[in-house]
Formats: sequence, structure tokens, C-alpha cells
Amino acid sequence: MNPLKILDISLLGPLQIVLDGEVIPLSGRRQAEVLARLAVSVGQVVAADRLLADVWTDGTTTTAGKQLHIVISKLRQTLGDLIVTQPPGWRRPGPSPWRSTPTT
Repeated sequence: MNPLKILDISLLGPLQIVLDGEVIPLSGRRQAEVLARLAVSVGQVVAADRLLADVWTDGTTTTAGKQLHIVISKLRQTLGDLIVTQPPGWRRPGPSPWRSTPTT
């Protein structure tokens, strides 16, 4: 069994990902956008078609599906089992992410 991982995703202001107290850099706008989309739907499956429509807004290319799989693969390399494959797409498991965090 995996130890409990704590993932904080700050969506307001610059996107910031903190995993077990360590800031995690993401490479590329699409990684950030896919993770943000999964974060706002935590616990729910987000279909591949929905991710493509929400993230590839500059027009879905013929390679967009492949690009999405590459982005998910890279996110899973970074975050491990915090992104789960569940047909017809992926989900971020966990309880509701909404909590109040003071900013300074």
C-alpha cells in the first residue's frame, strides 16, 4: 500500500503544485491545464473528449489524442497514482479539494 500523499493545487493566481510539501514544477502549459481540469473535478472521471475540448482550445489537431496521452503519462510520472485511468478518461482521486488557505 502506498503511503498517504498530500497534493495541494493552487488554481488562483499562478498555478502551483505542492506534493508532500515539495513544490512540483510542470513542463508545459498543457500539463498545467490538464491537471487543473482534473483538479476541479476531483473524484470524478473526466473523459478524454472533455479534456481535449477544454485544453486543446486552439483547435483539435489529428495528433491531439496522442498529445493528451503523453501529457497524462508525464503527469503520472510526476504524481504517481494521484491520476487514475478510468474509462472513458482519467480522474484525480480524493475528497473535495475546496478549502480556504490564507495567502500572504
